[in-house]
Amino acid sequence: MRRTAAAAVFAALACTTVHAQDAQWNAVPPIESIFAGLIQEQDVILAFRYLRDALDAVLDGREPPPADALIERGQTITNELNRRGAAYARSVLDAIEAVMRDAVKEPQRVPPSDLVQRQRI
Repeated sequence: MRRTAAAAVFAALACTTVHAQDAQWNAVPPIESIFAGLIQEQDVILAFRYLRDALDAVLDGREPPPADALIERGQTITNELNRRGAAYARSVLDAIEAVMRDAVKEPQRVPPSDLVQRQRI
């Protein structure tokens, strides 16, 4: 699953840079939007508070404290990242589909202007 997700992200990056001028591709949000605001200052504080507590415990010869709060926040971040990634992947697929549909669309044929050509049709 991780390889598939990584491949999708790399494909999205490659496609969005190639088709940056295409109006259909401009509907795809920038990849940075997946990570925007995901990890907050409180998360950094939580992580370093745990690291300090764990270091103090080890230096005192104790077991490090459980990392339940850190694990819980990590799971929340993971769930949100999965949700955002899925939404991004869907928007990329929609954009690819739109480009592919345009590529295979039959051009409308203009009726021939020459009378001889009209008779052959």
